Amino acid sequence: MAALIICCTGIQAANVKVTVKMNSTSPWMSLVDKVTQDTVAVGDADSQTYTFDVPDGTYVLTAYAKDSATVNGTVELNVSKDSTEQEFSVLTNTVYATNKSWAADKDYTVSVDVSTREGDRVAVGLGNSVTAGRKTFLALMGNSYYVSLIPNGEHQAEGYMTSNYSGTLTRGVTVSGSIPLGGDYVVTLPADAEVFIGKKFSHFTNFTKVEPSSIDVEGSVKKVHYRLADNQIYNFRTWKDGGLTQGGYFTMDIDGGENSCLKFPDSSYEAFGPKTIKHDVNWNDGYETGNILVNINERGHLQLNVGDTYSALPMRSWQLTDTQTNNYFLEPDFHYTVIDLDGNPSTGVIEIENAHPTTEVWSTIKAVGNGTAIVLVTYDAIALNYYKYNAKADSLTKTNFMGGEYWGAIWPENTAAFVVSVGDNATDMQPNMFINEAYNEGALKIAAEFVDAEHDVFYYLDTEEGATYTFTPEGVDRIEIAYPAVGEQMATYNGFGTEGVSKNADGSYTLLLKEGRQIVKLTDAQGNSIYQVLTAKPCHREITNASREGSTIFQPGDKIKIQYSGLHHPANKLAGIYNMSAYVTYNNIPNGSSLILGAGQYTFGSVPSAQAVTIDIPADYDTSASDTLVMNEGVIQVNGFGDPIGAHRKINKNLGRSPNFTAIAHKTYFGQLPEVRIPITEIKRFALNLQANVDSVQYTITMDGDTLQPDTDGKYTLTYGTYIIKASKQGYRCFRTGLTITDGTEGDQTCIVEMVEAGANGWDGTTLAEAELVDGVYQITSGAELAWFAARVNGGDYSISAKLMNDIDLCAYDWTPIGGGKSKTAYQGTFEGNGHTVDGLYIHNDKTYQALFGYIMNSHISGITVCGEVSAKQYVAGVVAYMGTKSYVDRCASNATVTGTSTYVGGITGSVSQTTSELTNCYNIGNISGTASCAGVAGYNHKDAVIENLFSLGEVTGNKVAACVGGTSAKNKAKNIFATTEYDIFEGQTTVTVEQMAAGEVAYLLGEAFGQQIGVDAHPVLGGAHVYKVTYTTNLSEEADSLYTNGQLPQLEVVDGYRPVWKRSPDGEEVTEVAADCTLFVEYRAIAVEGIVLNQTTATLTEGDTFTLTATVTPDNAADKTVVWSSSDNNVATVENGVVTAVAPGTATVTATAGGYSATCVVTVEAAVHPITSLLELSNSGVYYICQPNHSKGATSWAVATGGSALKSNNDLNIALDKDDARQQFAILSIDGGAVRFLYHVAEKKFVNKDGSLSATPADAVSFTDGAYSNTFFAYFDASHYVNVGGSQQMIIDGWSTPDGGNSCYIVPVGEFDSTDALNAIENFTGIDNVSGESVNVIYGLTGRRVEQITAPGIYIINGKKVLVK
Repeated sequence: MAALIICCTGIQAANVKVTVKMNSTSPWMSLVDKVTQDTVAVGDADSQTYTFDVPDGTYVLTAYAKDSATVNGTVELNVSKDSTEQEFSVLTNTVYATNKSWAADKDYTVSVDVSTREGDRVAVGLGNSVTAGRKTFLALMGNSYYVSLIPNGEHQAEGYMTSNYSGTLTRGVTVSGSIPLGGDYVVTLPADAEVFIGKKFSHFTNFTKVEPSSIDVEGSVKKVHYRLADNQIYNFRTWKDGGLTQGGYFTMDIDGGENSCLKFPDSSYEAFGPKTIKHDVNWNDGYETGNILVNINERGHLQLNVGDTYSALPMRSWQLTDTQTNNYFLEPDFHYTVIDLDGNPSTGVIEIENAHPTTEVWSTIKAVGNGTAIVLVTYDAIALNYYKYNAKADSLTKTNFMGGEYWGAIWPENTAAFVVSVGDNATDMQPNMFINEAYNEGALKIAAEFVDAEHDVFYYLDTEEGATYTFTPEGVDRIEIAYPAVGEQMATYNGFGTEGVSKNADGSYTLLLKEGRQIVKLTDAQGNSIYQVLTAKPCHREITNASREGSTIFQPGDKIKIQYSGLHHPANKLAGIYNMSAYVTYNNIPNGSSLILGAGQYTFGSVPSAQAVTIDIPADYDTSASDTLVMNEGVIQVNGFGDPIGAHRKINKNLGRSPNFTAIAHKTYFGQLPEVRIPITEIKRFALNLQANVDSVQYTITMDGDTLQPDTDGKYTLTYGTYIIKASKQGYRCFRTGLTITDGTEGDQTCIVEMVEAGANGWDGTTLAEAELVDGVYQITSGAELAWFAARVNGGDYSISAKLMNDIDLCAYDWTPIGGGKSKTAYQGTFEGNGHTVDGLYIHNDKTYQALFGYIMNSHISGITVCGEVSAKQYVAGVVAYMGTKSYVDRCASNATVTGTSTYVGGITGSVSQTTSELTNCYNIGNISGTASCAGVAGYNHKDAVIENLFSLGEVTGNKVAACVGGTSAKNKAKNIFATTEYDIFEGQTTVTVEQMAAGEVAYLLGEAFGQQIGVDAHPVLGGAHVYKVTYTTNLSEEADSLYTNGQLPQLEVVDGYRPVWKRSPDGEEVTEVAADCTLFVEYRAIAVEGIVLNQTTATLTEGDTFTLTATVTPDNAADKTVVWSSSDNNVATVENGVVTAVAPGTATVTATAGGYSATCVVTVEAAVHPITSLLELSNSGVYYICQPNHSKGATSWAVATGGSALKSNNDLNIALDKDDARQQFAILSIDGGAVRFLYHVAEKKFVNKDGSLSATPADAVSFTDGAYSNTFFAYFDASHYVNVGGSQQMIIDGWSTPDGGNSCYIVPVGEFDSTDALNAIENFTGIDNVSGESVNVIYGLTGRRVEQITAPGIYIINGKKVLVK
């Protein structure tokens, strides 16, 4: 069809060539000038593309459907004079509601807004679809649309609500969906909390608020009611004073009722402090950077006039988004602080307005007075989740945002800072603050060659004071700097100064930059100032030798790793704006050197490899020319697709910014990294002496995978590093060893090579021997035959079959897998291992599909156990690297150490890849390591592949690994899979204990392929001893139990005195072994008592005493060991539970009885001796046993010194304590009841003197008065005299409260005697009846103290003479 063209006159000469690409829905177009409404000639279409020339201006394009009559809509084209050629791609989009029988313009209306990704509105007009009842609209490639389907009034009365759709266009789309019914939605929260529900229509715009229909408050609970549209997404935000703000979104589900509604208890606002700072780059899965961006400009200096306003948009970085692709993000609560240039609060220059600071991210800066202010911006912590109703569980499913639920407040040093100047401040100054200008020419950095206040960071080592930056400004009179004062929650400023500013002789200035955002003030001679914010951060750096771990010596040919930490992505992810990777690089490196960069995108700040760079020092580096490698142009390079860096400052407040699906790839350089200086030393060389025990050994020496060449004399020369030495010889096992030459090593190096002959079935690494073919199957008997078979398969005979006839040793020689790495070269035969072992498997390379067998398909591998070491890249295993279509692996085991540097790593196989693949009856006990899809048995599985009867005991390491079967796919046909450890993935796995593995239980469950000699094998083995399951009940429990045995029934433990006996049934015969699974009965029979003994058979007690008898019943595991106690005479002694109590003097027999057996103890009770408790109890006719209190409590003897006068601790005579010993019996005598008392030895009929002697008269006898004591007292009789007790051993006669209390003595009456003679001797001895106090001149008591007058009877020293006063 010809284009619709109306020719007219008056159109000026065209100066822009315009190309318009239409589409298959709307292949035709017409064009009019918007201003003049003149029709523009556009010519004929060439494959839906129009090309024509028009002047710059705005034009309205009308699109027509294929029928050329149906108008699909209009769209404005803005033709710019800035380009001589311009291209537009017009996209036609269809809109309709899917409600049955509903038609556009009848049941509903369509509203469409279209905008550019920069947020500029695009004028469009709706059209009609060729399909009745549908609407269309036009947009340009990369535009965003916002479509609303609005039900008519009748349908609104029925409860239908507007549905909304949005997206960014890279092709024409159909926007359709059901216009939903509305439903009640209730948010429950504390009465003092607030909630916001809104709709999102664009990135970086304030959400459209949904007003509540009602609010109910009952006590401490608030319920906020809404009317929401079914199946529509709404965002929410809830907060309370002093509490944690929470946000996210949810999908309205009209069928979910109350259980689909959000509920926030008080605890949810307290779960994480709103001011909590997580200053850790590993927090939130490594995304956290605690940073911020604000849409000011690259200088961080905003210039306004009084009355001007500016819309400010802060943006958290890391941006808080739900997923990497959906990009539904929310911002935290932002806070603004305004200060003057001296750091004091400022109110007269600007005001910052935000009617709803918690729910709206945009704020308005209003200039109210001339001057300059500094604005500081921070943000709080927040919790973020999204919710969806789960009908099956009848509850909300809560999912954390990407990186976790809780996100901390801003890191204080990252406090955003920018300067606002209000008033005329015109100046000709040029800061000329350049950075990386040689590399950013033409790059997509809006600041271009100039420093960007936010994106360019000056890094300095954490051992340094700060970073330095030199620039040469023009028109500057002075420069000052304000350093940030970093506090616990934010940074602030305390004024400007010249400290840290140095002016150089060439007119340049050097600044010392410290952590945070410093503000540089440049002032001209007229006093006008401009400002530049510069950001600096400390970082840590380690420089290591990647060629030789631990070496501090760097030589030509080495790889040097420069590892940073503390760096941050210059332009972290912002939805629709930035989505690029960052690298550490140095733009200035020595000729011949090369850099290996590590990339980091979202986790650049936390992943070490992203902050590392490796440099190869050329092998021919001339150390004589320069002994130091210098790298001094370090930057962070940003690569990828996205907007120009700095575009976050060009967001439209009303329309936001949509994703840039038309972005081009670009590379940009940011910031400044510290200079690197590495000393390079001349290569030091060492001669290697290889000493083998046999001749003609062939050597291969490698370092980091590179093979060394011998010198011309056949010998090797080495330098520092670690080498692998391989020695081989036909008929011998391969010898491998490592040799490390460390820093400081001197002299030649020697390696002792011990070659070991290969066994009869061993392989020498080279020999290939053809195997015998029997009935179409090769009979493999040796390693040489297996190597021949591998070569035959890899040579093209992919379908041949073989059987192992012997155990084979590959002797650790390098093995090439049987079968290639793709389907065309896959092994497709049958290989029967016949229960044999292939030992000595050795693979060590960086290839894929590495194992005993590589890629297999249409193949059956069985009956092989593999031992050895396999290390490769991807699809790595012990037995089979990759199981393709119709591949079967059965009854195989691996005890190989398997290492993969990438994915698909397993002990048996790297991947069970097809639905027709089957892996059965296999196990692994080797250690496995890899990255993802890494597991003990199979690294990965197809979700419908048959995987049965497996177990693994080997350790598995890596990222997202499994004990048995790895990978994230479902395991629909996996069963009977066992392991003792749970890793990241354990779907389909039964986790058991080591004890269960050893007990035979797992072997039984694995089925007939497995067995186990219980008590010998620690785990099931293929073809092992048969295991039977015995289920049994007992007469002690109604519950059935089970155990596993090879036939012999185990001896069960005795239970509470009952011995178990295996029986066929409760009434059946006894049984000791079984030969099949069975159900038995265990009868527990009581164990009878066989005897009883007591711990003593006789005992002597004093009436009132107790002691305990212990009865021992044998055997110890007797069922009833109850002991019955009895006494033959309870009037003499009683017994209760073995405790015997003496009642009265006499004899009684105590008997203990158990199970018909008895044991006895004869108890003799003696009368109790009662000590004197009062002096009034003493009698002149009484005979007393006297000792100190402690000696009445079980002491056995007095220790007395025969030659001394005092009681000592180590003496040469011991006299047993015995109150019946006449030597230890005394009388305590007084005259006529007087207070003076004398000690009298009853058996000797003599008084006890102070010197220990005995005399007939009390001339020098021991005497004392009531209430006093003598300085010497008494001791016991030894042969002819007594030894005195002095000092601390003296005893007080009265004053005791108990027989053994205080310092009182223990006096026990033991009999009586006739004291007449003794008393007469005392009477005759005194010779003084009375002494008058008046005639006394000098009086002393017996203690040696002066006495003024005699007031009581007693013995005194009067005028130097001893006198008894009655």
